[in-house]
Amino acid sequence: MAICEHCGKDISTLNNVQSGYVIYEMDANGSYSQVDGFEPDGNMNEWHCPNCSSNIALCEEDAMEFLSRGVPGDNILTREGKTRRVAFKRNHTS
Repeated sequence: MAICEHCGKDISTLNNVQSGYVIYEMDANGSYSQVDGFEPDGNMNEWHCPNCSSNIALCEEDAMEFLSRGVPGDNILTREGKTRRVAFKRNHTS
């Protein structure tokens, strides 16, 4: 099992956090209905600890490796925005 280096808890899943948009229609009564599903905008795509929300990985490959090996990914950021010691060194490209 993987252990979050930020909160120290055992984790078996990561939350994939992406930025993007969803389009809704609003009628004259102020009721909303969703038109389309979520559309990622490519600005943010990170994998976070489900307990403390700390960034664990910057790409799916690192997220999978973290969950299978139980070690943190590269260039993870603390909540204060500081870079922490890391295990992987990958070039993350979109």
